[in-house]
Amino acid sequence: MHSSLRRLGALLSGMLLYCVVMLCVSTLAALPSPAPLLSQLGLRALLAQEIGAALLLAMPVFGLALVWSYLTIRPRQRGRRPTTAWCLGGLCLAWLFYGLVHASENSALGELPLSTLLLSSSVPPLWGVLNVLAAMLGVVQAGTLARRWMPPTATLAPKVA
Repeated sequence: MHSSLRRLGALLSGMLLYCVVMLCVSTLAALPSPAPLLSQLGLRALLAQEIGAALLLAMPVFGLALVWSYLTIRPRQRGRRPTTAWCLGGLCLAWLFYGLVHASENSALGELPLSTLLLSSSVPPLWGVLNVLAAMLGVVQAGTLARRWMPPTATLAPKVA
């Protein structure tokens, strides 16, 4: 029973993580464009600037997903396993539903360039592939850390007097 509740909690946490990540990304995307900074770094082409801006937005997403999912999936007791797959499943499920609902409402998506569809944080259904990949990598990395730092299981060896 306890493991089922942990799995359900990780699934719901993954879905909530997606909502928080998209709120964070939409807030960051509303800030002024980093194009002058990227051009000073040597990125002159428009596609290179779009990729650079998408990477700048993906970095805080990775950090947020890493901390959030580590706190969600780490086992609190001995012998428990991290619930990484359930958290990742919740993230993907929310991404799929939210993206499909917005894509079905907007019929002008077919007219946008492919780079805008893939990299822009304000265009459904992908909402920036790098943002989604950063969130997924954050969850997977948190699962790796949770497994590595998992409390040791109790050994059943008899005590020697």
